Amino acid sequence: MSNVIMKALPAVLLGGAAGALLVYFTSDNDRGLSGPWGDHPSKTMALPADFAKHYAVVYLKFQQTASGLPELVVKHAYFNKISGQADDIDCAIKLLAGETSPGNCKADGNIRENFEGFNFGKRMHIYAHIANSNVQFNHKTPMLLTPYGSHDPIPHTGLSGREKDKNKSFYNARLENISQNDQRKILKVDNFLRDKNGQDINNPTNNNKLADYSINFNIVMCKKGTASCNLEDPKAVIPMVIDPDGGNMGGGNPPPG
Repeated sequence: MSNVIMKALPAVLLGGAAGALLVYFTSDNDRGLSGPWGDHPSKTMALPADFAKHYAVVYLKFQQTASGLPELVVKHAYFNKISGQADDIDCAIKLLAGETSPGNCKADGNIRENFEGFNFGKRMHIYAHIANSNVQFNHKTPMLLTPYGSHDPIPHTGLSGREKDKNKSFYNARLENISQNDQRKILKVDNFLRDKNGQDINNPTNNNKLADYSINFNIVMCKKGTASCNLEDPKAVIPMVIDPDGGNMGGGNPPPG
């Protein structure tokens, strides 16, 4: 298993260029988050009747290596044959966590690590879960899209940046309990598979078959390494951002794992 290592630095790059994973600390719970790039992903957008039941499930866990170094485990997989109900979500999380008897769910392709190949070829529900009691998504703004990706030059350096597309595809981002009886939190967001102009990428009349987005997951962690805290209290947490990038492409399926 190839996991990424996080060192305690103000801005921390995890993984190589292919992984495109950045974790960094923000200085302020409110002003530290960037504004939305394009439409806000928390904007409510009605699902069309033909929005198929395809899911991308992301599993994240902060832990320590055997030598005591902090480590972030990241896994994701695509599922075409689950219902999206609590039992299936629980099964997918257990499968990504490596449990021996997760249930009856089966990933469509390989389980991927470190956000490798975090792309989409069809409309999809994205569910993300953090398996820690002292880390959670920002309850007000769990996700944003930004103008620059994790490996793009910082604009104020004078280097030419590769500007990402403005969001016209990711909507309905919200943080919910897995179910009424399962109080674990899960970030849910719907990807409508649209390009920067809001057009369906898989529409035969659309010649634009690629959208390049920079997705940020906004998270908070309890201060002083405590096992638990009020994660909705700005005074009790340290805000952080996980930047996996991501994109839409034509073809109907995620790239092979």
